[in-house]
Amino acid sequence: DRGKYHLFMVPLDVFSNNGVDVLKLRTLLLGNNMAFRNLFQNDKRMYKILMRIIKEHQDEKTAYNIAIVGLMMEFFAILTRKGLYNLDTNVKRDNLRLYKLIEPAIRHIRDNYKKTITIEELASLCHVSKHYFCRAFKTLNGKTTMEYLMEYRLKISDVMLSNGDKNIESIAEECGFCSLSYFCRSYKNFFGFTPSQRRKI
Repeated sequence: DRGKYHLFMVPLDVFSNNGVDVLKLRTLLLGNNMAFRNLFQNDKRMYKILMRIIKEHQDEKTAYNIAIVGLMMEFFAILTRKGLYNLDTNVKRDNLRLYKLIEPAIRHIRDNYKKTITIEELASLCHVSKHYFCRAFKTLNGKTTMEYLMEYRLKISDVMLSNGDKNIESIAEECGFCSLSYFCRSYKNFFGFTPSQRRKI
């Protein structure tokens, strides 16, 4: 159904400060064979927290970033109490090994998506061959490295299109696209509508 959706992208180290990880999400999810359940559609408390986060983000009042982190901590505290389950040990062990291997590449993509990124560069960061890196990355993520990078750039651009008044060409450039036409074509192929149409939704 058409409508307005909110995407929350939360890195595992979001609650880390000066080396101290308050909720230890990374250890909990990657080291203890745990995962969060998918659906909490009937939990009114969690829903209200997410709505408050959206409002804080939109209003941008004084110290709104601090308020958002506080609300996210409350959200994940509830999620941790009632939404965890054990994963299959063998599958989790394999995924953890692959994640540790390619984590430097994922972090590099997240921090440098605006720049030109090559597979050789990412494989080098992970200290493995290009061939092994590509195979490991696709096994873990279900898509190639370049597909992952493209999707990441497009999702960032979508957020920028829906929040703010920068022109489309500037957004394309800031998200690492070499030309406006390539960006528009890629965006439509992925989302099903053009960046201009996105602005009207």
